[in-house]
Amino acid sequence: WRRVACRARTAAASGRILQSSRRKLCSVVPSLRTCEELLQENVGCDFAVEADELVMDAAVIFANQDVGSLIVRRRDTWIGTISKRDVITFCVVRGADAEEYYVEDAFTPRDEITVVRPDSTLEEAVATMRTNGDNEVVVEVEGNASKILSARDLAEALIVSS
Repeated sequence: WRRVACRARTAAASGRILQSSRRKLCSVVPSLRTCEELLQENVGCDFAVEADELVMDAAVIFANQDVGSLIVRRRDTWIGTISKRDVITFCVVRGADAEEYYVEDAFTPRDEITVVRPDSTLEEAVATMRTNGDNEVVVEVEGNASKILSARDLAEALIVSS
């Protein structure tokens, strides 16, 4: 007990004593923050495009909103994502015209996308991305895509809060 009391006094004196609240703990250990907390801070991309829109429409959103990926929907259901890389691969490599093809021709389907739950920690999201070799994850809330979090979003959140 003496050691515990001594450590508690030392920690209190140095201002590092942990409160039981999650917020205090997360400020000391930023990787314990959740994806949901980032969503509440308006981090990530929630722009979406319909599957039956032209690839050019997606490219315009990329340019105007300075985002790298969009959620692809078909009648209020998310079916995948389309990224700048998807557009470049589809148009340049295949020689497709962005004004003649639709998003559904070029997007990445939902079953090939890395998905995390809102209660996943930032550390879990990063580990999932690394395991799957992806640069982003989709946060899925009750079966619906909420936002896309990029590796940059997660890195900034971890750096800023540490």
